[in-house]
Amino acid sequence: MTKITSFLLIIFSLFSTTILTGCATHGVVTIPIKAPIVNPEFDGKTFTTQLFYSQPEPGLFTAGKQLQLKPIEDAQLSVGASRVLSHFNSLFKRQLPEGSIFVNKGISDYTLIIELYAKDKFGPSYADYDALLSLGKSFLTLGLGSAEYTIIADFNITYKLKDSKGNILYKKDFSVNEKVDHEKDAFDHFAMGDDLASELLEKNIVLTMNDFFKSTI
Repeated sequence: MTKITSFLLIIFSLFSTTILTGCATHGVVTIPIKAPIVNPEFDGKTFTTQLFYSQPEPGLFTAGKQLQLKPIEDAQLSVGASRVLSHFNSLFKRQLPEGSIFVNKGISDYTLIIELYAKDKFGPSYADYDALLSLGKSFLTLGLGSAEYTIIADFNITYKLKDSKGNILYKKDFSVNEKVDHEKDAFDHFAMGDDLASELLEKNIVLTMNDFFKSTI
């Protein structure tokens, strides 16, 4: 191998490394701002909510059997799900019909029942690591290449609106499956993928809940 050939190989290697390490494309999730629906039927009425959750059993050596649907305080949650669902009431209050009143506990005119079924062990929304592609890039860039992820929201959610007598007035089911590509480089903070997964879950809860209340008009 001549000196010129060696030099060109070094330049090509440096160029490839620069390209592969300098163009990590972060995933972007935009959480919409939805105006509350206007329905005179709910004006001045009180609302409370009950959230139920289920996901496949977590763990490397489990069959992933779907766990029983339970009240959120008794359910087993992934880390990403717990971050979003811990402030679920604030999401709920933002989607309430205009003029209605949120009550945390006690007697109310209406109760919104939410049943959330995650389809994966990692929860309703999670960062899926692409090991094969990431390792290939790492090999070409001497360990400096960005890691490849897909942020996935994959769950079913059902909304039921009950009156004070327990009658179901409205019900609607949604199936969510959304994916966002994400690259993480060495300079990104560790939890960026989890942050995006939480944002993707919040986005789809906002969209589906708003859609549900529109269907009550």
